Amino acid sequence: MVGLTHSVKKAKADWITVEAAHEGIIEPELFQAAQAELKAFSEKDSPAPNANPLRRKVICGYCGYAMQLVKAKAPYYRCCSAELGLPYGCKTEPVSQTDIQDAVLALIRTYAQCAVDLDRLQAEQRQRIRQAQKQAEKALTALQNRRQQLELLLQNLYEQLIDGSTDREAYLSQKQKITAQLQELTEKDAELKASASVSDADTSPVLERYRQYTELDTLTPAVAKELVQRVVVYPDSRLEVQLNCRDELEALLAEVRSSIS
Repeated sequence: MVGLTHSVKKAKADWITVEAAHEGIIEPELFQAAQAELKAFSEKDSPAPNANPLRRKVICGYCGYAMQLVKAKAPYYRCCSAELGLPYGCKTEPVSQTDIQDAVLALIRTYAQCAVDLDRLQAEQRQRIRQAQKQAEKALTALQNRRQQLELLLQNLYEQLIDGSTDREAYLSQKQKITAQLQELTEKDAELKASASVSDADTSPVLERYRQYTELDTLTPAVAKELVQRVVVYPDSRLEVQLNCRDELEALLAEVRSSIS
């Protein structure tokens, strides 16, 4: 078919090049200098990697849309829904990027310290559990020895009934007392076994996630991705910082407080 072409892309390593095969439009030195200038210009204009760690996480509390970071001497977030012609009549005021990041960092450090305290309390709780387990195991051994004594006593009592050294009325009376003691030991045995088998749980992944950030002073994209769910900015400039795993951390705190009380 006339005009039909088919191109196959090859890797640069497979290219065959011939230096100076054609006369250049400009001198090689000028070309290299221009390339260096372009590279420097590109690197200068490239945004810093931490310029906007909360990208798409800062939300207008009025219309629910993500707020835009305005790059200025003092960067700030603003809601653009009114400019986009969206029918919300948004009245949320611009908020300084520094104020938002400071609020996020403060809350992360607070939760991190809470995680450290919870980890310490859980370690103390695990130590108490281990001590209680040891005591329960000792008590269980003593209880089992007492059970053997009572069972032997019951057997001897039956033999006395058979050989006539005790009458039936005395036998039944003693048997009732011994049986009641055995029943009490059975119930106690179940309690002690339950105490001795209490699980010694490892540190919660939530605590491991937060406790490393007690001294955090810079909000990076990696930290924001891991910990920050979103930041809601309301029309009165009130901020609501929502962190990941917040509910799990508060549930752990309530559980530890309950176990202590």
